[in-house]
Amino acid sequence: MIATLRGTIASRAGAELVIEVSGIGYLVLVPERTAATLALGDTLLVHTAMIVRDDHVALFGFDTSEELGIFGLLRGVGGVGPKSAMAILSQMSIDDISDAVVSENDGAFRAVSGIGPKTAKLIEDYEKKEINLGLEMLSKGCEVAITYGDLNTFLRSCIRTTNRDLTFYKNILHYYSTRDAVA
Repeated sequence: MIATLRGTIASRAGAELVIEVSGIGYLVLVPERTAATLALGDTLLVHTAMIVRDDHVALFGFDTSEELGIFGLLRGVGGVGPKSAMAILSQMSIDDISDAVVSENDGAFRAVSGIGPKTAKLIEDYEKKEINLGLEMLSKGCEVAITYGDLNTFLRSCIRTTNRDLTFYKNILHYYSTRDAVA
C-alpha cells in the first residue's frame, strides 16, 4: 500500500499528475479542484488510495486525510466507484458534502456529472447512516471517557468495533464542532 507521496509534479494532464519521488514517477489522479491549483515543478504531499483491479492499479491522491476518508466513505455506497467518488470530490468540498447529507439535499449530488437521482439518494442515505453510527459511538464513548478519563482506549475500541479508522471519527467531530459553531 502507498499511503502518501511527497514529491515534485513532473507532468500534468487535467487531473492526472505524475509525481516524481526519488527518481520514480507515480501517476496519481487528484480532484480537479486540486489539480487547478498546481503547476509543473510544485512540491506536494498527497494522501493516497491505491485501487487494485484485475486489469490495472490506480492511485488517487488528496490534499488531506479528511478528503481521503470521504473518498473511502463514498466508495462504500453501492454504485459509486472510484471515478464517481473522485467526480464528487472534484465538484464538492467536504463541507458541501456534509451539508448535503445533513440537509437531505440529494440534488447537490445529482448536480455532479455521472451521478443520477437513485445514486444521489443512496449516497445521502448511506452517509447519514454512517454519521449517525459514528455519533452514537462517540456519544457512548464520550460518557465513558469523561467518567474514566481514557479517550484513547475509547477511540481504539470504536475503531475495532466499527472497522473505521481514526479519520472517520475526526471527520465527524470536526463537522459537528464547526456546524454548531456556525449555527
